[in-house]
Amino acid sequence: MQNALEFYHHSLPAIKIFFDTVNEPVSYHLYECLGDARLRRQPTYIWGSRESGILALFKELSRYLGAQGLGVDYYTPSTPIDPTVADAPIFGGLPKVLIVQDIDLYGEVQLAHILRQLIDPPAPLWYWVLVSASRSSYQLAMREDLRSRISAGFIHHMQDLAWSEKQLVIQSYIKYLGLNIRAETLDYIYHNYPRGLWQLLEVIDKIDTYTKASSYKITPTLVQQILGDPLPDL
Repeated sequence: MQNALEFYHHSLPAIKIFFDTVNEPVSYHLYECLGDARLRRQPTYIWGSRESGILALFKELSRYLGAQGLGVDYYTPSTPIDPTVADAPIFGGLPKVLIVQDIDLYGEVQLAHILRQLIDPPAPLWYWVLVSASRSSYQLAMREDLRSRISAGFIHHMQDLAWSEKQLVIQSYIKYLGLNIRAETLDYIYHNYPRGLWQLLEVIDKIDTYTKASSYKITPTLVQQILGDPLPDL
């Protein structure tokens, strides 16, 4: 497993597509973690708004790590939690990653569940623990034993990306996927659909899925067929 990750992480889009932005130091740290088990033994806490690219980064990391044969427990504020059910994680022989997205939006039941994931078994048994929020952990309303666990390792702040940097990320992702999207089609997407980075990456994913098994030329007309009518007043 270690060798496989060391071999494949050099082409990981979730890391390299952020290298030419203000958040390159955060991306490079994650890049190093993929190849260094010593770094992964400590949790990584990343905070910033969605316009920084955190959501896109976590989703791509989850997809990549799962594709490499790791188990990924991915929690969001909408993940249903039943407090009456025993919920200690089951590891077996499969290395597992714990990803906690937007922990600042969790309720008490969800926060208690995440704490149990880090206590039984203790966090070092996880292959990697990654947590995101919109604010520093010290600004969040939560129990101190949970706060101390999620902020005991690496803490990074991701800054909002300028529009020019978002465009660089999108172009890098398009190149990684091997898509041929002409400038006029990209301009159509930018001017007619939501321009949040995570939303734009989802748009590119949908186009990639739709055209993967076909020879369709990617045009504004095809984009509208895939995504539906443009949103008004964008």
